[in-house]
Amino acid sequence: MPISGLVIRLVCTDSAQRTESLEALSSITGLELGLNHVAGVAAVLDAPDYVGHDAALARIGEAPFVCAIDVVSHDFSDVEHFERLPREKREMKR
Repeated sequence: MPISGLVIRLVCTDSAQRTESLEALSSITGLELGLNHVAGVAAVLDAPDYVGHDAALARIGEAPFVCAIDVVSHDFSDVEHFERLPREKREMKR
């Protein structure tokens, strides 16, 4: 079961936008929101498999006012089979 610790960065100009974003995020299956701070929202993503994990990350990125997702921890240790390979690490452009 893939589990990731995240910091979700928001670009909200007022509390109504932040509330809208948090409501959208709270509806994502497997995503548990933690500390809500000006710098970002701490969260844990717990998915049944890699495909579900990747789909949930995509939904987080599509939520209103989300500008970035920082993955601070990743645990795929109990996933034995990937239906497709995880995304390859992208090289940073300088």
